[in-house]
Amino acid sequence: GILISTVEQDATIATPSEKLADALNKMQAVQTDGIVRASQLSRTSLERLTKAGFLCEIIRGWYYVTNPTVSPGSTAWYSHYWSFLRQYLTEKFGSSHGSLPLASLPETLGALKATGSRHAARGVKDELRANLVTALAAGDSGERLFPGLVGYGDTVIPQVVNAVLAGHDLLLLGLRGQAKTRLARALARFLDAQVPALVGDPLRSHPLAPVGAVAEDIVRRDGDAAKVTWLSRDERYGEKLATPDVSVADLIGDVDPIRATREGYDLGDLRAVTFGIVPRTNRGIFCINELPDLAPRIQVALFNILEEQDVQVRGIPLRLPLDLMLVFTANPEDYTSRGQIITPLKDRIGAQVLTH
Repeated sequence: GILISTVEQDATIATPSEKLADALNKMQAVQTDGIVRASQLSRTSLERLTKAGFLCEIIRGWYYVTNPTVSPGSTAWYSHYWSFLRQYLTEKFGSSHGSLPLASLPETLGALKATGSRHAARGVKDELRANLVTALAAGDSGERLFPGLVGYGDTVIPQVVNAVLAGHDLLLLGLRGQAKTRLARALARFLDAQVPALVGDPLRSHPLAPVGAVAEDIVRRDGDAAKVTWLSRDERYGEKLATPDVSVADLIGDVDPIRATREGYDLGDLRAVTFGIVPRTNRGIFCINELPDLAPRIQVALFNILEEQDVQVRGIPLRLPLDLMLVFTANPEDYTSRGQIITPLKDRIGAQVLTH
């Protein structure tokens, strides 16, 4: 009786081939275009399929279905890779991610309106917050949020995350060589992959929410035929190294009296202004390195943009409703003697992060 019971028990134990076949069936049931998420299979199945060469890890938590006889570099491998990119970007950034070809994006105001709320206007700080929340929800944290920055995962990066979530402008204060500028540049990865802007508008207004006289004139003149361009993350990040000779015209802009006279504009009209680098980064992130090197009067102009959204150029008040996240870098005041950050400006910068 004992012998018969043992034989019957052995007959019910699956062989390695049967276990692999079962794992393959489960993989086929959950894969989408050859891509499998780790959460879709048990750990045992993942290990069995990976060891047998039927799954290959792309990044943590993402696998592509392969064949033990297929090597990286083959046509099938690249096909799965692009499928992974589409699914990964869709999960991270929604259906409007940048893997879509430019030709498929609306090229006129009328076509943009037809997409409904898919490309609705939102503030750059809201955009950064939303995309950061998506990354955090996906399990990213510390140095995985800012690849290439080593040693800041438990110190600096959590403070930067809090600043972005709070919608604050940011001052990175630390000694030389501590990757302050690199950290500022890395913030751009939390911008949308592509956003629409009006062609011909120096302030790069959202076509559905034009800002300033130039954008309003374009929409009024061209209507739904107004041309739309698409800005990438790189195009929405700007920076300037502060030096004592930087002027208000360099950063903010200058009134062009000849243009104003020729076109009949008032000197306070934005159409009479040649904009500087800060307004031309509207709807993006602008970083000023070595902030204390800016002359106090230039810092006052930045203070006005942060607080009042206006500035005086040659004594002429200009209303500049800019949508920006401003990032500043500086050395501690007791480390260099080249200048200081004026108190009113420092008080208006919402978050100060020490990198040392």
